[in-house]
Amino acid sequence: MLVTIFLGGCAAGTQNPSVPPADPIVYRAISDFGDVEAGDVPYYKDMPRAALAINAAIVSYRDKFARALTPFQGPGGTYDVTLTTLAEFDGESTYRVLVNGRVIGTVQNTPVPVAEDYKPLRTVFRSVKLSPNDVIGVESNSHTNGLIPEGDGTAWARGRWSEISFVRTGQ
Repeated sequence: MLVTIFLGGCAAGTQNPSVPPADPIVYRAISDFGDVEAGDVPYYKDMPRAALAINAAIVSYRDKFARALTPFQGPGGTYDVTLTTLAEFDGESTYRVLVNGRVIGTVQNTPVPVAEDYKPLRTVFRSVKLSPNDVIGVESNSHTNGLIPEGDGTAWARGRWSEISFVRTGQ
């Protein structure tokens, strides 16, 4: 006799395509990351875009990585992790997702036209093993593509990102 136990919308111990996927665990950058000063430079809260960002107007913050940290509060298991970044037409920032200080994935935003400035971009890192209270980190840098004149130089992207989510795919 096969017994299936349902937890959080997914079948424990089975891979049944008729069972809907588990609801994602979502951490918002501006509200769920208590430590936003763990990197080489700090993040600030870009409230209009609900994102963390680097103040690239401060010259010493340019080309450096900020890092935000939070403990993982979900159950242990294997997860697909989705990072939502914001496209910026003045540069292509690099983003890293960390678990307990170890990089599990890196992505660089793609160039976008002005009309797509702040468009959400999503990257999925598959099959990430997590345990309760693992420390989740997100890093990004400021970057210029040298294409947008600003003052005596060029404008810089601020490494904006808005959320990271986790969908459990296995034990």
